[in-house]
Amino acid sequence: MVGRPSKKARFSRYVDVSEAHPAPAYERFHSYGIQHDGEMSVDTTYVLSQPADEAPAHSSSPILPTVDDWNEPDYQEPDSEFDTLQESAQIPKKKRTAAENPLLQWLPKHSHFLDEIICLEGCGHEGTLLNCRCGTEDTIHLYHCRDCFGVEMVCQMCVVDRHLSNPLHHIDMWNGSFLESIMLKALGLHVQLGHTPGEHCYNAQPVSCDEFTVIDAHGIHDVAVDFCGCETAQIHYKQLLRARWFPATTTDPRTAATFSILELFHLLSFKSKVSTYEFYHSLARRSDNMGISPIKDRYSVFMRMMREWHHVLQLMHAGRGHDPNGIEATQDGRCVVPCPACLHPGMNIPDGWEDLPSNIRWHYVLFLAIDVNFQLKCKAISSDYRDPSLNSGWAYFVKEHAYKQFLSERSTEQQERSTCVSHNVVNAADTKVSRGLAATGVGHVATSTREMGPGNRRDTLDDHFSDWNWKKTTMLGQTLLRKLNEATVAAQAHQDKLTELEGAINTSTIVLWQADVEVWEEDSTKPNPFES
Repeated sequence: MVGRPSKKARFSRYVDVSEAHPAPAYERFHSYGIQHDGEMSVDTTYVLSQPADEAPAHSSSPILPTVDDWNEPDYQEPDSEFDTLQESAQIPKKKRTAAENPLLQWLPKHSHFLDEIICLEGCGHEGTLLNCRCGTEDTIHLYHCRDCFGVEMVCQMCVVDRHLSNPLHHIDMWNGSFLESIMLKALGLHVQLGHTPGEHCYNAQPVSCDEFTVIDAHGIHDVAVDFCGCETAQIHYKQLLRARWFPATTTDPRTAATFSILELFHLLSFKSKVSTYEFYHSLARRSDNMGISPIKDRYSVFMRMMREWHHVLQLMHAGRGHDPNGIEATQDGRCVVPCPACLHPGMNIPDGWEDLPSNIRWHYVLFLAIDVNFQLKCKAISSDYRDPSLNSGWAYFVKEHAYKQFLSERSTEQQERSTCVSHNVVNAADTKVSRGLAATGVGHVATSTREMGPGNRRDTLDDHFSDWNWKKTTMLGQTLLRKLNEATVAAQAHQDKLTELEGAINTSTIVLWQADVEVWEEDSTKPNPFES
């Protein structure tokens, strides 16, 4: 065989059975390789598992290779007395199409891609200079947008007019030698809030000091914003919200983030666990990747807006905006996403399940477990006064003052000692040094929040718990189908093993054992039959 073989050979079982004359069982061994011309080849070897005339009397099963947990059998060299059949088979050559390897198809064209991208860094071809539709004669076409569809160069008046509805796009200006970035604000674009794009406001109120920063997926922008001062105008932060811009403050806002960037980072925080710092500074680099133009630091403001965004979405998803009594009427725990795997009488288990016979009641037993890092410590950062929880008991965490009162009332109670091996950390929880720490021994989910203040930490965990339960709910159908198929096969295998085991034990002994187990299941104070 020409070419390098695969790292690990793979086995597949090949058995030829004849009722009149049982044939020997073989193990089929494949070794794959790639030839110099790109064609694939394979060598196949058949190894006799057990000679038919020498099979042991106590077993009719052929000798199989040892299989590990990853279904990658470790190859065992055959004994010298085994017969070996060697078969070298070449897969018939097949004319390969370009679609079978698109990367190799693209490689000869990489220079074309480079030429086109370089062309976009300049004024483009001649046709891109003839698309200015303002009708003005002798217009100089100097500008084009990196984010709009199309690469045509237009005049200043046209580029401003085209971006009345897209004020956060990147504009390039041809300076005679190369394209340089320029803000729409510098070209005269003003974003008028409270009116449809392009509509004139007769009582426009420019933002204080003419400084307004918008954080968006395109970067961090300095925008000229005019609030509406008409008689029917809304308060400034509401005008921003109706433009799908989330204000940083409710009084004289000068910073906002678009809904789209908040939604994007919200999902990324769940899937990629990217930090706010890394995400914000990535946006800053997209605005200016050379560090020439200073980018306004709105990192702490962006973190605060994200907390507020999480809180508002939780209230909206829980339907709290439709309560006639308002948000303050929200009861404790009303903003949670119920876990579909937990027991909910009347939903996924029948009412009165506790009165069902014992042979059915066990179906509704709830098992709880948590993965904990006993060495991890949560630092005592800030306080509940300086960093309050926005959810305030409405989600998964109870109200902090009620929780602390519960602990103080039981401060004299002895810590329950663990009987598990190597869990001395639990037994020594009340004795070890914990100065400067809010908690010792933190659950797996909370490891990334150890540097947060108490309110921010609880709100962040509430948000992640809801997302996790939501994903379990949406994937429940696929998960149950997969587990049902696996359980069906496993149940039959277990039943066969149980039948085999019971066949080797005296019937009276089985009845006695079963009675002991049932008594212990009804009353756990009885002797545990599983302990020696």
